[in-house]
Amino acid sequence: MRLRHAIDRARQPRSPMSGKFPPPGWATETPHAGLGLEVRRGGQLLRRHELRAGQRCFVIGRQPGVADVLVTDDEAVSRQHAAIVPRGDKLYLIDLKSLRGTFVNGARLKPNEPVPLAAGAAISLSDAPPYSLVVVGLPEAPAAPAAAPAAAPVAPVAAAPAATPGAPPASVSPAAPATVAPAVPAPAAAPGL
Repeated sequence: MRLRHAIDRARQPRSPMSGKFPPPGWATETPHAGLGLEVRRGGQLLRRHELRAGQRCFVIGRQPGVADVLVTDDEAVSRQHAAIVPRGDKLYLIDLKSLRGTFVNGARLKPNEPVPLAAGAAISLSDAPPYSLVVVGLPEAPAAPAAAPAAAPVAPVAAAPAATPGAPPASVSPAAPATVAPAVPAPAAAPGL
């Protein structure tokens, strides 16, 4: 009897993922008009997806009716693969536990951890993508101030408060440029300080 039940269950169509990824509580409406993702293969523009101003979350995936950026021609893309989430004037990318991973400028994202995006950032939806999604319409971040001379004293850095799961990194301030870069360890304090 159990075998028959298992066979009947296997024949039933599987329901698609229920519901759309909800915007995180920290998300705000994007103030940027003309924001979009350009689908590029090499230097060739294949198409452009508009990201409407005023929206709190843009899901990238292949699930019709749910994905804001619908990808129908790549089986490596999950139904709800990644999300672009605005906060203030910045955009963050979140991998939604996709099977093949989400990459920004070649660096793989950890699932459910927001990563800031810069203008021109290249998003890949697998480790061997046939194309990339390029962020366009995001204002360029102001240039970072010049670094202090090497002989300048280094002030002690206070420990950051514990991060809320799924929240953008606390170390990203509104004035800091939104880029994906490897973490740089803090310099060790001199003995006796």
